[in-house]
Amino acid sequence: MKRWRSDRSTVQSYFGAFLVFVTVLCAGVLPALGAELQLRETLLQAQRDRVTATISAVVDHIGTSAHPISDDCDLHVPLRSRDINVPFIGEVKNACSEIPPGAPQTHWSDRVYDETHGRVVTVTGAFRIWLEHPPAGSAVQTEANRVPWYANSNPDHQVELHPVTQIGSLDFLGLYRTRKADPPRHSDVHRLRPLAAHDRDQEEAHRPAAPGRRRRLRSPGGH
Repeated sequence: MKRWRSDRSTVQSYFGAFLVFVTVLCAGVLPALGAELQLRETLLQAQRDRVTATISAVVDHIGTSAHPISDDCDLHVPLRSRDINVPFIGEVKNACSEIPPGAPQTHWSDRVYDETHGRVVTVTGAFRIWLEHPPAGSAVQTEANRVPWYANSNPDHQVELHPVTQIGSLDFLGLYRTRKADPPRHSDVHRLRPLAAHDRDQEEAHRPAAPGRRRRLRSPGGH
């Protein structure tokens, strides 16, 4: 049986190795936490059992045309609203392909611009917390701060109305298609059974709202 001595030289060696390990961690070898999103508890409670959200908003810096079909064919509609007081966007799906015959690729961008320019409009769409385009580093997007002016049609954001179903008098439901999904296999149902951690999250989500409380979410880490 091998024995380990705890004499002074051995303790010093172990302590030195520990300091090196801590130094490596502090140097940022492990991935840093990403951006943070803070939303009002009342907003999340209002959306917890709803698919869509309807808000009043203005459009800020819409793209001149939809993305090509090789990308996602969506038209980004950056939005500003007191109802969701963080940077966020709406996305019109199939905006590059579902256009009238002979119309230019700018068709839906032009229609949205004409509908919204200089006006507050009602916007409806599927409410998402979507961490695909967060701000870089550990920046915090919070409803407690003023929303900055956007520099382009895809500002840093972690909330979306995607897809948008209506902007003002423009109804986009006709652009979307439905498809019948195959029923899940028994093995899939078994594999997707909720875990204990998920149950705890659900319990937390259903707790009564506390005055002024905000939920905090973190993205995986920057762009």
